[in-house]
Amino acid sequence: MSYSKIAKRYAKALFDFSKEKNSLEIVKNDMDYIHELCAQSDDFVAVLDSPILKVQKKKEIVAAVVKDKVSDSTMKMLEIIADSRRESIIPTLSEEFIKMYNESIGLMKVDLYSAVELSQDLKNKISKRIAQQTEKDIELTQHIQEDLIGGFVLKMDDMLYDASLKASLGKLKNVLTQRV
Repeated sequence: MSYSKIAKRYAKALFDFSKEKNSLEIVKNDMDYIHELCAQSDDFVAVLDSPILKVQKKKEIVAAVVKDKVSDSTMKMLEIIADSRRESIIPTLSEEFIKMYNESIGLMKVDLYSAVELSQDLKNKISKRIAQQTEKDIELTQHIQEDLIGGFVLKMDDMLYDASLKASLGKLKNVLTQRV
């Protein structure tokens, strides 16, 4: 079974459990914290992935880092994951849980990449257009990527829409080199 599928199953179990116990918001905040921790600390992720460290040592390290920051339900799930020798799925688990939570409340996170900062009016128009097409609330985050030259790239869920000048020039180059 693939790494991602395992993480999704654990995330689904945690999501269902926390929903049943009316602690969905609390566990979502825990997953936000863990996701941010994994994104910012390569050392923490390296500990989770380490084949050298024993399970008990990993449990101690995870507990020392997150115990005071997360709920008992989340801590118990992390212990279950460690006992199953699947600590390396924790970053993906947090990501999958957040996706499930956002889906349950009708929220879609969209990343907008452009060469320059777009006006708030233009960002609002883009958000509104996506909201109309997806029938979801949109949380738009803009990222500046100067190598795009112009245009933009939208990333939402597993979809990528590339309307950048860089991509257009790349396609033109491919067409021209095939004809020569």
